[in-house]
Amino acid sequence: MNQQQIQQLFQLRYNQNNWKQFLSQSFSDARFHSTPDVLTGINTDVATQVLRLGYVNLNESGIERNIAVYDVTLAPGIVLERNRVGLRNLLRKYWKDIDAAFIVYHRPENPNWRFTYVSELTGFDAEGELIKVKTEPKRYTYILGEGESCRTAAERFAIVAKKGNKTSLDDVKDAFSVEKLSKSFFDEYKKHYELFCAYMVSKPNIRQTIFNGDDKAIRDFNKKLLGRIVFLYFIQKKGWLGVPENSAWGQGDPDFLWNLFNNARNKGLFYSEYLTRLFFDTLNTPRPNDIIELKKGEPIKIPFLNGGLFEEDNKNYRNLIFPAELFENLLLFFNQYNFTIYEDDPNDHTVAVDPEMLGHIFENLLEDNKDKGAYYTPKEIVHYMCQESLIEYLCTTLQIEDEAKEKEAVTALLKQKEIDDILKPELENINNALDKVKICDPAIGSGAFPMGLLKEIFTAKQTLYTFENGNTEGFDASGIKLNIIQNSIYGVDIEKGAVDIARLRFWLSLVVDEEAPKALPNLDYKIVVGNSLVSKLGDDIIDIDWNLNETSHGLFGAELALKKAELLKKISKEQKEFFNPISDKKKLAADIRKLKIDLLINQLELMVKTEGIETLPNGNGKAITKQTERYLETLGWKQQIEKLKKLKAKPEEPLQFFDWKLDFPEVLNPNLTNNKDGFDIVIGNPPYIGQKGNKKLFEPFKKSTKWKNFYERKQDIYYYFIAQGIELISPFGTLSYINPPYFLTAEGGKNLRKFIAENSNITKILNLSESYNVFENVSINSLILFLDKKPANESKRIEIFYPDLSDGKNNLQNLALIQSKFSTKELSSAEWYLFKEDKTFEIKLSNTINLGAISTISPGIQTGCDKVSKSHIENYGLKTLEKGEGIFVISDFEYKSLNFTDKEKQFIKPFYKNSQINKWTHETNNFDWIIITNRIDNISEYPNIKKHLLKYKVILDNRYRNFALINADKEGKWWYLYGYRPNTNFDSDKIVLPYRSMTNTFAYSDMSFYSSIDVFYINVTNNEYSTKYILVILCSKLIEYWLKNNCKKKGKMFELYQKPLSMIPIKKMKDKKIVENISDEILRLKQEGKSTLALEKKSNSIIYKLYELTYKEVKLIDPEFELSEQEYVAIKL
Repeated sequence: MNQQQIQQLFQLRYNQNNWKQFLSQSFSDARFHSTPDVLTGINTDVATQVLRLGYVNLNESGIERNIAVYDVTLAPGIVLERNRVGLRNLLRKYWKDIDAAFIVYHRPENPNWRFTYVSELTGFDAEGELIKVKTEPKRYTYILGEGESCRTAAERFAIVAKKGNKTSLDDVKDAFSVEKLSKSFFDEYKKHYELFCAYMVSKPNIRQTIFNGDDKAIRDFNKKLLGRIVFLYFIQKKGWLGVPENSAWGQGDPDFLWNLFNNARNKGLFYSEYLTRLFFDTLNTPRPNDIIELKKGEPIKIPFLNGGLFEEDNKNYRNLIFPAELFENLLLFFNQYNFTIYEDDPNDHTVAVDPEMLGHIFENLLEDNKDKGAYYTPKEIVHYMCQESLIEYLCTTLQIEDEAKEKEAVTALLKQKEIDDILKPELENINNALDKVKICDPAIGSGAFPMGLLKEIFTAKQTLYTFENGNTEGFDASGIKLNIIQNSIYGVDIEKGAVDIARLRFWLSLVVDEEAPKALPNLDYKIVVGNSLVSKLGDDIIDIDWNLNETSHGLFGAELALKKAELLKKISKEQKEFFNPISDKKKLAADIRKLKIDLLINQLELMVKTEGIETLPNGNGKAITKQTERYLETLGWKQQIEKLKKLKAKPEEPLQFFDWKLDFPEVLNPNLTNNKDGFDIVIGNPPYIGQKGNKKLFEPFKKSTKWKNFYERKQDIYYYFIAQGIELISPFGTLSYINPPYFLTAEGGKNLRKFIAENSNITKILNLSESYNVFENVSINSLILFLDKKPANESKRIEIFYPDLSDGKNNLQNLALIQSKFSTKELSSAEWYLFKEDKTFEIKLSNTINLGAISTISPGIQTGCDKVSKSHIENYGLKTLEKGEGIFVISDFEYKSLNFTDKEKQFIKPFYKNSQINKWTHETNNFDWIIITNRIDNISEYPNIKKHLLKYKVILDNRYRNFALINADKEGKWWYLYGYRPNTNFDSDKIVLPYRSMTNTFAYSDMSFYSSIDVFYINVTNNEYSTKYILVILCSKLIEYWLKNNCKKKGKMFELYQKPLSMIPIKKMKDKKIVENISDEILRLKQEGKSTLALEKKSNSIIYKLYELTYKEVKLIDPEFELSEQEYVAIKL
């Protein structure tokens, strides 16, 4: 069968004979029973009949693999997405002697059916033997039948059919690949998005007249436009668009948007005449009986959806006109794909565009997401973290005496959907706990974690309901989800686009379970735009002290306390009312804004009266300095009060201010919570942004009263999210984050380590080592951190888990536990080395000396401004300069054109990049030059250098002033470099290495080799050791292994800075010439471009022997070591 024939078959109602014919023609060895086997003992609540039709047999290099073929007639009323557990268990007992399964799920009355592939029931162990896989098998499903596109399924199976008798299980699984679908959809989606943006930017009447030259506003408009259209593809799937006037919901046009475009009178006006009316006058506007005439004389039903997705941002946008082909090509592209409104779990994948994929797409379109440290968290990670957090919460809440059995039972409830006897008396308590749980993601992104917890809570309540009632009949799915969102879910993100995505996914989760449309809730005060770390009003930081005791300040304080409590109650009450879709949104929003401004003024006035100093202090000394600081702070509070009063008088201006205890008072403000404040679960994947190159981002922390003592150099933004998360959880709450492990040992993590040790308990860490690839196309090591604030138990050790990677795949279903030696209370601000693997051995250190004791180890040169950057031009108005012009580091072209004299050339040295360093040797052709100005006492004696640098003096003068530049300023030497080490030997015998490397990349250099600070220089100072002798040791596999276990990593990269380098153990050899000769020979062969593999193997053997390693230890370091034990023992030095 060709692709077209397969697609035609897939678009028909299910027919068993057609199905068997398709399988027979697609697979070379498909065998069907003349009479299908009727399977007995099945769950009739799920299926009325299950048939085994036969088998598809595959030959994989002489090994026969069997795919069983099943036909399942579903029971009436069964919704597949709500009965995944029942369907998963339906055939389990029949899967004894098969490798995989093809299952068709259908109902005679339904025009649609599902083709599911159950994969990996068997696999190969380390010895190559076929075994039954213990982990839960994965299920992949196509939705087929009338009204479905089926293009992807047909395309994939046409490829399978062409393979004939060479088809493997991997080929079949590839035909069901969700990842491929996701990538192809996103790639094409992005192209259409960029075409819309390019068109609008190219039209002055759009770019300038309507968008005031703001290209970002154009990009945001198109994100929202395409997002709205995708949302409507989900809604039309429900049959809610274009419903005939007297028909029931669900009877709408499944191709409504395409037909609306195709029948448009003037397709060039499709946006201005049709979509704007559909978005703003229809979906966002209540109408009698939901009737609208988008085309005159043709009344149809389209629901009022509310929620904010279709609120009109700017009426001027209605005038936009687009070329017809932009919308035609976009809609044709969407028409090629199946859309499903259900979100899958990690073991159930529908091969279609789902809301989670929509979140993934939009996150990838957010501005500079990788630069903002935002990475999309894979589904299996989200699933694991959500389940583990909810397990911890339920165990804490239930307080069953036998803690081990309690955890086992709660785990079975959430993971296997089974209810253990120990939980049966607790069903009401569990239900209540699930109703009351408070959850927050402080960097919500597209909402993956709160959505994950919504599904976990919903599924747990469904499991309890089924246990008590026997089935899900009468289970109010939509109502329960609505209650979870209203009572339990909170989220914050600094990106408005991310908040829009998250809200959209929650709305879709409600739409899924509705037979008829209902107006969607308003999520403006549940998932909010805000800065989770610093509360700012404009550029001003406002640190509100909510813990002030007003009653200790007489009548004034008592009045303020009463006023504050009343305002907080009103805010909480009106925000709850706002959630209701039929509420008066405009009035409530205005009231809430006013109440928040009043409360902020109230609290600032209290801070002025209770903590402020209103008159300028006189005198000297430290006390006066502190009083002056408080006086200036008080002035700031007064200025903020005035700003707030002006803002209050302008109701049309938004209040763009976020404060945790102001915005979520019912959870966090002690004035409303009786000091039982805090979230039960704080969960997320906070952004990872280092301080280097992002100094402006960290400036607010230095100024903030809350963070100024926490701030230190070399931090990452996620450090603040961890500290903030600890503050947000309740005394018995749980924090669960996925983040890099660098805070455990990093110099800049000192204050965070101290904060964690003093304010929380680490319960467990899942160490996702470099082997576990968490983020696609990004090399970042990760761990999952779990901690709480329960009373300390010094005997309780931190549990360290590792994923099972035995089958070479990412797998969180089986975890290995290695008990840590530490409890949190034994930790301090000092470095935490928690991950010493049990297989690691200590290299014998007898008769060794640290590398730092026999050499100097120092980084290269830091100029403070190598070349002109974009920010230099923008910040200092240097419009005559071009980005990339050399300042201290100049190109070869610039070097020649500046006409330096011979006298000046003594200060200009060849400059190399760290990428030019290889193992053993480095490249010798430099493309840049560096001006070593610290060797110049009088710049006037070198006129060409002076003239060149004067051109950039404003940039030089605005460099950060370190100790070296402060001293240079005192002497008037404005031309000095930021960081220059005069004692480093750049010119002769030395070893150079890049700061970051995938392996032990050490290179010998005996020429002038100047580099930036991302290169380290090792200058041997002890005459008993030669540079070439040290080089062989450093390039050995032994030292590579030592570095792997003793230095920090960034993803898979070693971070080779001064401290670990100085600790490398060096062993002296009596006859160093043996090693030095090998070094000379390797360097010669490298220079000639010849192989050095044999010599490197020989040098490794000598180094192993030098360090007195046993053969077993050698094989651990070097599994491919070729010598036998006898040959290794025979080596003599």
